[in-house]
Amino acid sequence: MSLTTNTQNPIQLQDATDGHAFKESNFIRYMLFTIILRYAAPGQRVCCFGSGGGNLIELLYRNKTGVSSFYAMDSDTVATETNTAKWRHLQWASFATVDLKSGSDDYSVFLNVQAGMVISFYAPDVALTKVELLYYIQNCFMCGNSEATYFIRLSKSTDLISEQDIILYLTTYFNIIQRFGTPGTVENFKPVMNEWQTEMYRGLSSYYSKEQVSAFMAPEFPDQCGEILYVLKRKV
Repeated sequence: MSLTTNTQNPIQLQDATDGHAFKESNFIRYMLFTIILRYAAPGQRVCCFGSGGGNLIELLYRNKTGVSSFYAMDSDTVATETNTAKWRHLQWASFATVDLKSGSDDYSVFLNVQAGMVISFYAPDVALTKVELLYYIQNCFMCGNSEATYFIRLSKSTDLISEQDIILYLTTYFNIIQRFGTPGTVENFKPVMNEWQTEMYRGLSSYYSKEQVSAFMAPEFPDQCGEILYVLKRKV
């Protein structure tokens, strides 16, 4: 057996490894989504409000959650077409191009979803106006059934929208069950760590990288993070 040299362009090799599970940034991104595995149940209908790169369908599929259907909406036609092509072998998954941040005279596209879990990890909130964010939250709300659990990740605030505005819009439709910080850095956490959190940080740091420790601890510090993942239930 002889050894051969791979003569591919280094840029091509880099592109080929970008999506690998062993790349640290991908591992950290995976940690962000794992909360969904705690709530996903066999037979459940899941709505992904903003499909993005398809990370959530990947998560549900690879971990054999047994959800009955996955319906993803995205304002970007390219994202919809890409995900449709990639996941065409899954009969229980479908993707549609929908304007997520506008009002309409016909909300049936949202009301007909009736999902038990509605997930929005990709809200384009940095560029949204107040009116667009309110419509985005309203439309997301309509996708769930009466017992649905919602997961909406938003920036804490933007140049156009304050944190108080965001809380007001969310609580118009939802009860906030939990708030988790994501992402964050240990430098931001340290000033407010209590004794046991400091011990946990020291213990984790002996094994994990600084970036991984930050990812592990970020959920505990929503007020020190730039983005917040809200776990919500519909108001009765």
